[in-house]
Amino acid sequence: MKKLLIVYILCIYSCVDKTLELPVSSNNDITTIVDVSPIYVFYNDHKKAAVLNRNNMISSTNWLVNIDKRLTLKQLFPHLKFLQEKRHSTGMHSNKNAKNYFTCFNEQTNNLSFIEFTKTIYHQPIPTSGISNKINLNKFDKVILATIFSKDSVNISHLSDKDGISSNVILNQLAESITTGVAENEKIKLYTSYNQNLSFQDYINVRSELLTWTNGNVELAFEEFINN
Repeated sequence: MKKLLIVYILCIYSCVDKTLELPVSSNNDITTIVDVSPIYVFYNDHKKAAVLNRNNMISSTNWLVNIDKRLTLKQLFPHLKFLQEKRHSTGMHSNKNAKNYFTCFNEQTNNLSFIEFTKTIYHQPIPTSGISNKINLNKFDKVILATIFSKDSVNISHLSDKDGISSNVILNQLAESITTGVAENEKIKLYTSYNQNLSFQDYINVRSELLTWTNGNVELAFEEFINN
């Protein structure tokens, strides 16, 4: 793993006008992955744009997707959508067990960690009126949309509640807020919508927080939305 870290550090400085600074994450659930293909989404300093390098992408392997933390979700959306469509497409060299991971750097362990996003489906823009129609509401007592405007601002809408509730909270209060007043056996499904100007680092902060939830009543939807 130390050799792999050296390779990533070299990538940061090896390309003129293109750099890659990995996002930092405290999540340390996955630290080792075998049979991988590295994929890079660089930050072009000159054009202030995302540059996808998929030369090493082999469909039958796990993909380690290395994204510069300064890029915005607006810049990344077409590349994330492309990668997910490629992964889910069928072909003679496909591997149904292969997965996609975001590569992060954990400052506490001074090593790499990985966040899986194989099943995530990215949409732009959000079909707000159509979410409830796509969900089996008999399975869930509450269907919630958390709209993340920044790392410190979240709007919560209870889509399947008759009265509807909306409140602004910071991210570290999100779990407590959506479960307030929820009965012990109530089932909740949570959708997330991210502002397109959110940096990839802030996006990783949110995902890392959501992965720490231990409430078995909350199911995180694989569909995510990127909006203005």
